[in-house]
Amino acid sequence: MGQIADGQVSGRLDFDDAVYGSSTISGPVDVSIQDNGATLQPDGLLIANSSASSLSARVDSGQILLNGSDIESKQLSVAFGGGRASIDGKVFLSDGSANLHAAWRDVALPASVAQSGDLSVDYTPSLGQPRFTAVLSSQGASKSLGWDSQIDLNGTGDSLGTLSLGVTAQKLRFDSPGEKSFIDLSGLVAQLSRSGDGLSLTDLHLGNSHPLSGHGGYSFATGTAWLSFDARGWPIPHAGTGTLNLDFNMWSDASRVHLEQLYLSSGMMSVYGNGEYVYNLPKPVSAHFYFYELPQFASAQEQSDPFRGLLQGNLDLEGTLKPAEISITGAASGADVHIGQRPLGDLTFAMRGNLRDGQVSLASKDIQFLGGEWNVSGQWPVNNSLLRLDTVSVRHLSLPLALARKDVTGQLDGKWSVDIRQFNPNGVFVQGSAVVSNLAIGAHKPDGSDAVFAADGIQLPKIQLEDGQIDIKRITMVRKMSGVSGRASGRISTTLAHPAELSIKVDASSWPIYPGNAGALCVLSGKGNVDLDLKAGTALGHLDARDDTSLASKSLGQIDAAVDFNRREINASKIEISALGGSASGHAAVDLDNLFQAQGRLDWKDVDLSKIEGITPNLAGLTGKVKGSLEVHPATVPRPLQPLAVELHILTDKVRWGQIGLGDLQTFVYVGPHRVVLDDARSSQIAFAGGLVQFWGRVSRHPGDLYQSLVQVNLQQLDLDAIVPNSSKVARTPGILSGVITVVGRPGAPELAFGEGHLVLARSDLAGTGPIAILYNLMHFGHDASKPQGFGTIDFTVQRRNVSISAMRYLDRGAEVHGAGVIRDLTKLARSPIDLTLVGSARPLQSISLPGVSDIDDALNAIQRGAVTVHVTGTLDHPMTKRVLFSDIGQEMQNILIGIGQPGNSAE
Repeated sequence: MGQIADGQVSGRLDFDDAVYGSSTISGPVDVSIQDNGATLQPDGLLIANSSASSLSARVDSGQILLNGSDIESKQLSVAFGGGRASIDGKVFLSDGSANLHAAWRDVALPASVAQSGDLSVDYTPSLGQPRFTAVLSSQGASKSLGWDSQIDLNGTGDSLGTLSLGVTAQKLRFDSPGEKSFIDLSGLVAQLSRSGDGLSLTDLHLGNSHPLSGHGGYSFATGTAWLSFDARGWPIPHAGTGTLNLDFNMWSDASRVHLEQLYLSSGMMSVYGNGEYVYNLPKPVSAHFYFYELPQFASAQEQSDPFRGLLQGNLDLEGTLKPAEISITGAASGADVHIGQRPLGDLTFAMRGNLRDGQVSLASKDIQFLGGEWNVSGQWPVNNSLLRLDTVSVRHLSLPLALARKDVTGQLDGKWSVDIRQFNPNGVFVQGSAVVSNLAIGAHKPDGSDAVFAADGIQLPKIQLEDGQIDIKRITMVRKMSGVSGRASGRISTTLAHPAELSIKVDASSWPIYPGNAGALCVLSGKGNVDLDLKAGTALGHLDARDDTSLASKSLGQIDAAVDFNRREINASKIEISALGGSASGHAAVDLDNLFQAQGRLDWKDVDLSKIEGITPNLAGLTGKVKGSLEVHPATVPRPLQPLAVELHILTDKVRWGQIGLGDLQTFVYVGPHRVVLDDARSSQIAFAGGLVQFWGRVSRHPGDLYQSLVQVNLQQLDLDAIVPNSSKVARTPGILSGVITVVGRPGAPELAFGEGHLVLARSDLAGTGPIAILYNLMHFGHDASKPQGFGTIDFTVQRRNVSISAMRYLDRGAEVHGAGVIRDLTKLARSPIDLTLVGSARPLQSISLPGVSDIDDALNAIQRGAVTVHVTGTLDHPMTKRVLFSDIGQEMQNILIGIGQPGNSAE
């Protein structure tokens, strides 16, 4: 349908399924014919491609101008691939030159890629040698890859036989969406030209930043092609500063494609491979790859390497490409594998898998490693990930081997999945679960009762790592010990970037432990949330805790505390104790950076000392009640001995230890970084046995963390009858005991203690003691305990828990007793073994004159005629006495007893 007017023919041309090659054309075109040519204006012209639906298009507007000298398109608007393009171009019929400009936006071609771009082309048949130039700018992105490019083409020739083409990538960058650019090929240059009977790639290189060079060619006569290139220092996608070296060499002919060599080398691993594709085989693909760890990475001297060991392995590929079905088999091994400085031993495992529909799946079973049995399976590529390990599982992993600690026992069973989305810590996603059985840390006993921490079972049902954040949720632990069943639950969170920063939530009920070697069972309960920074040594949060302590199934008491953590400050706002029938309450605050500014106070009352007998037999017979206080605060007196002051006051109510009465106690202590010292201006003392015991001492720290102590004890007017154990007496033993004892040693090491003492006994009568009573009876000595007149002294030394009595002298109504011997292991108190020799005489030994060495025998004979000797053994509370001859006790003891060799005495 049309019309003719003013020499112009106009009308509309409708295409109804016109076919051109694989394309079908339908739709209207407005046509206008004039003297100087014709104009075509498409109006919704559809072009459908039967072989590639994505190439179908609709031409909505624009013009095509036809005249005798050229053909031109103006602003042709084409919709295709979900986007739109505009095309302008012109062909000059006179000389065959042409130009084209096309721009497109938001075109999805192929369907998974969105792109936009601009193309300009100029073609000129200059002097019979056709030349063309083109500039292509393009930007686009898929789910896993984006690019931005500008490529210049310069060439000559109108067929492959005359082609010479130069390619320069002014800009060519590939990115991962949301990440920085990881591949930059800007500056890439390639030259393709005719050579002999084929084409030759004579120059392929890429600047100096990421060097690349290569060459290749094609022979029309033989159908043979070849390509090789070499790359150095290329960045590895998502691997930070990691780089890659690449060497590639291949050729093909009519029967096969042969990979001569593929060599990849990074800073951590090298891969070498070869293979081929043989067209007429049922399984045309065959390839072999070998990978190994670089020697310098395996150096044992590089202890800072995060991973060390001699790793190597191989992969064999076999199958078809259409359809894609390739089987994969291989094996890997590791010798002397280390993570950091932790040895993991040797590792060997086999792999099987396949490549199907563009996806690689691999699995390895029954891997024996660290005492456990591992299974691993994974696939690549996958949506939104570079690599996915569907299963990483282990049975019976040995915790001592995994942690490289001899003081840890237990095993772990677990199963996880791992998605590696990027090659950096934040790009790894892990989720799974684990169970830990029979865990004990720091244990030496088989049942783990002496462990720092122990649990029969730990359930970790949800372990998750995402974006560098590690969350272990809903942790549950159980522990049964000595008939007590404990249970705890909680949660731990941290990050890969800062693993020392932990967020912990815990809720524990009746958790049993045996702290130290005391044998007491502590049952702990508590609830709290605490954020820890192990590196900085800080904490934030709150904890409520309770401890019920028992010994041999007898309750010792309970402690309740509420503790707040504020960085380096710890504030126990509530401390409540119920023990020994009494109660205590208090508070404390400590700044870990200013320990000697600590403050706290604890007050107690109604503490029944008779209940201590169930704790330690050494304090059997202790009765009465006490109240008191313990206060800690910065020292406030002028020029204090040390910066921190500690005051202890104990008020007693009818307190006795056996027959010994104990009174009030007070002590004043100063504490500093290198010394603990008792205040010498305020006396530390305790009322004891009717008298008073005053004491002073200090503990000093010396270089090398050696500690030394000095203790001085001043006994004042003690009642001897109250001190001597009833079991070692036959009657009352009046006397007043005073003296000074000095001991030097190291805290916690009584076997290293040494010292001396001097005691004075006045207004006494020792006839009531077992050994002296026997001695007096043998001497037929009379006495009157109601009128004590005895006087004596004892000099002794202390060494390695033992007391050596060097001189004991006692006078009473003309009778004289000398003694010497040893009391062993004072830590046993009244049960300490004794070995003493006593010599008694109604004639004072001092009256025996020793004018010279020649008269010693006469003196000893005189002593034997007028003296009685007894040997005392047994223990302090149960002495056993036996009469012996003076001549039987040995020369050394004889000399001690008569004073030879003693200070102030001489044999001459």
